[in-house]
Amino acid sequence: MNGISDYSMEELLPIVRELAEKYTSKESSSITNDCARTLMKAVLYCIKHSEENFPKKTDEKVQLDSKEKCSAKTAYQIGYRAVCEKVEKARCEYNQMIQEFQSYGNVNYDEVVKVALPGFFYRYNPKFLPQDSVITMDYPTLIPVVGTEQSGIDVIEKYIHYIYLEQKVLQSLDSELVVELLMHYREDYRNHFFNLLFIIERNILAALLIGKSRVMIRQPEDDMKLFEQLKKMTKDQLQIFFEKCIKEWVINRFDCNEELEQYLLEDCSDFVCALKNIQRPELFRNVF
Repeated sequence: MNGISDYSMEELLPIVRELAEKYTSKESSSITNDCARTLMKAVLYCIKHSEENFPKKTDEKVQLDSKEKCSAKTAYQIGYRAVCEKVEKARCEYNQMIQEFQSYGNVNYDEVVKVALPGFFYRYNPKFLPQDSVITMDYPTLIPVVGTEQSGIDVIEKYIHYIYLEQKVLQSLDSELVVELLMHYREDYRNHFFNLLFIIERNILAALLIGKSRVMIRQPEDDMKLFEQLKKMTKDQLQIFFEKCIKEWVINRFDCNEELEQYLLEDCSDFVCALKNIQRPELFRNVF
């Protein structure tokens, strides 16, 4: 399958003109330069998706040899269908996730999942603006999606999936405990813009580090014990310990979900560095 760069403007412009006619409902023969650029981006976005999906469809009558060039229009049509399929896949995962979704009182989390994400599906236009992400995704996931090169349904699909993964972990714990841990970190956590899971995960790993089998609100003596334990370990030793804990946690609680394991590992290095930089036990609250 050829890439976007293989198509000339002469091949792409007819697709843009056809889109422009649909955009204006054939009421006008011309569009603004900005509109033309936007429609060109829409065409390129879909063609890019054709590279991921061609020639998987058995009903396509374009089963081409890898050396044979697919026309720009065919690539666009395949890509457009792939974008629409991705929208439906993301919608299905959202509908599954929202059934038992818990925001734990965090206003930003609640508004993004219950208001912004449904707004995306309502406003997203795969025909004329597939590259538009529509919403700002103000709730930060453990692995950031904002600021990446992805856009449109690509970034939204990933965003929903990350929230889905995080909910699996959060809902495996008692909801009252989750709220208590968040309040211990910040009493006004409900109005803050931070990822909830990283606070919970850090508390779990810290509890394991000082030999506790269950996570609970840390007491001053726990912080002192943690501080002393950290003196005995190098960064590498901490990293290995936390990675082992996460692996065992996922095996025991999440049926060896390797994707979830990799997701939870994302904060490990940052947590290790943050812990090793703590100078006094009372400063742990700044970290988790």
